Amino acid sequence: MNKTININLSGFAFQMDEEAYNKLKTYLDTLLKRLGNNSEAKEIVQDIERRIAELFKDNYGLQNQIISLSAVNEIIETIGEPSEIIDEDLEEKEDEPVNSQKVYTGKRRLYRDPENRVLGGVCGGLGAYFNIDPLIFRVLAIVITLTVGVAPFVYIILWIAMPKAISLSQRMEMQGGYTFQKFEDDFKKEYEKAAGKFKNYKSSYSSNRGSSIIGFIIGLFLIIWSSIAIISVVGMISCKETIINFFNLADIGYINSIPERIATDYSLTLLHIAAYTIVGIPLLVIFYYGIKLMFNLKSRNRYLGVTTFLIWIGGIGLAFYALFNTALDFKEKAIVSEEIYIPQKKFNTLRIEGSDNSTSRYSSNYVMEINQLHIFQRNNNIHIEGEPHIYVNHGPNLNISITTSANGKTESDARSHIEDIRYNLTMQDSILTLDQAFILDEVALMRNQKVDINIDLPPSMNLKIDPELQHLVVNY
Repeated sequence: MNKTININLSGFAFQMDEEAYNKLKTYLDTLLKRLGNNSEAKEIVQDIERRIAELFKDNYGLQNQIISLSAVNEIIETIGEPSEIIDEDLEEKEDEPVNSQKVYTGKRRLYRDPENRVLGGVCGGLGAYFNIDPLIFRVLAIVITLTVGVAPFVYIILWIAMPKAISLSQRMEMQGGYTFQKFEDDFKKEYEKAAGKFKNYKSSYSSNRGSSIIGFIIGLFLIIWSSIAIISVVGMISCKETIINFFNLADIGYINSIPERIATDYSLTLLHIAAYTIVGIPLLVIFYYGIKLMFNLKSRNRYLGVTTFLIWIGGIGLAFYALFNTALDFKEKAIVSEEIYIPQKKFNTLRIEGSDNSTSRYSSNYVMEINQLHIFQRNNNIHIEGEPHIYVNHGPNLNISITTSANGKTESDARSHIEDIRYNLTMQDSILTLDQAFILDEVALMRNQKVDINIDLPPSMNLKIDPELQHLVVNY
């Protein structure tokens, strides 16, 4: 009775009877001897072992059956004896290249070329796949980087998606050519015959070919769509001024300045990074899967999806942090009051009139209002104005004061934002002349700036307000 031997064939565990094991071992050893005792020959034998293991796994791996001598003989009969695969005269020339001048052109696969690389071998692999000098891809990458700026992102994605050509068989697939022509031709042909003889062989050549064509088309569509989307996003965020000038959109160019008047440069930088991450990560994932479908690649990095998702979540967190940081700029409030000098000359009626240069709104286009601050556009520039409030109270004596206020991260910051207010108010005889609106400096941030005019009016004194200023009075 034959003994049962547990073996490990190309990473798969099988049970074989002793005769089958000896037969298979002798067969593989003879192949290695006839091919030559060198690294290339060993890699080819390892490839044969892997293919045989796949056939055994399909038929015996799941049922835990014992592989018999007849199963080994069937594979050997189908593939061929070593003497049929390798010519006899090659055995005597182990140190010489075998049929090195003959090259078999087979199906190409996309790999990174570690022997022709500057960084990761991506351009070298593309050159081998398309049979083009890799220098062309390198020059193209530099040009795209300088003009559009997306080449580094695409390069990183390809670096991750493309496996490195390490083994001889991988380098052969990358080049689309095979040495040992007769061996590879016979082996591939007989391997397909052996696969057809096993009942549990899972797919046929035609179905794989059809799936590959469909995957190529879908992958190509995803690559084109995601590339256009990535270029558009990068352009809209990074090249706003260039796009506005190119498409002659000067009339709406002022829109770029609005965020700069709300958030600090630090917060805007964080928001830009967050926007790149939140929008860019899904697009890069689509591009990545397009590459995998188009070139039928299988990624070995099991943590890539988790890492990508965590980066995307980090982008959302960064956006919330930037918004929170902007909200902190309204934490503290500062108030500055100033008494207005009143002439000693007596008068019975206080007149309030508007100044000649009171506002620019009549020569500007209204855009929007944010927290009682009005944004206008004039000559493609942003102007921010606010209306002062006039409070009239009764008191024993005439007293006029102006109060300005603003918010900031600290009280010191709030006071600096008060200094950004431009407002004129003068008292001459019985006439109080004031601007209809206060204006913020050109680069000032909007921090809830306000101007209040407080008037204590004696009972014996009358008040006459210019009709154009009547809407500014709060309680009279």
